[in-house]
Amino acid sequence: MVKAIQSVLTIVILLATGNASAMDFTVEALFKNKAMIKIDGKRVLLKAGQEKNGLTLVSTDTYKQVAIIEIDGKSDSYDLGRHIGGGYAKPEANEIMISADRKGSYFSNGQINGRSVNFLLDTGASSVAMSENIARGLGLDYLDETKKLMVATAGGNQVGYQVILREVSVGGIVLNNVEGIVIAGSSPSVTLLGMSFLSQLEIEQKQNLMVLRKKF
Repeated sequence: MVKAIQSVLTIVILLATGNASAMDFTVEALFKNKAMIKIDGKRVLLKAGQEKNGLTLVSTDTYKQVAIIEIDGKSDSYDLGRHIGGGYAKPEANEIMISADRKGSYFSNGQINGRSVNFLLDTGASSVAMSENIARGLGLDYLDETKKLMVATAGGNQVGYQVILREVSVGGIVLNNVEGIVIAGSSPSVTLLGMSFLSQLEIEQKQNLMVLRKKF
């Protein structure tokens, strides 16, 4: 009888673990101490410390665009827009939401060629634009005289270099072979996510949220 009970308990524990690892969720929007999370297909707004279906929101960081979430007693950070499926695989996202800061600007963490970068969404920029300082940090080979051009900036005309970025990703949305511009000097201090990326997406603004959606 004892062995039978132990076997039943083992099965129950395994089933519970299997259900937790199969959880499907996406961090859709971030606010101060709150997050909009789609859990198994249903959207729920959680405050820090609240739990839903075995998922607990620990905290949020709207600047870094991440939520700290606890599952099965383990806390980890999850990027805005990143979809987590069974086994915590991280496929590409089809839609992300980015919240505005107090000045109404939209910042988001992302990657260029697999390296982390902080983006400022800028529909007024024709390309993904960055300073030489940032380009060097990303390891970009941009000094090609045949790709040299003049770029109009807030501080006047500057020398720039056209580049093709192998991969640009924001919140799980990934695009390949995106046009970029490297501007001589140290400005801008943040990488501008311009229309060479944004024009390939559907853009919708909802109050203080910017929704980016992949076109099909």
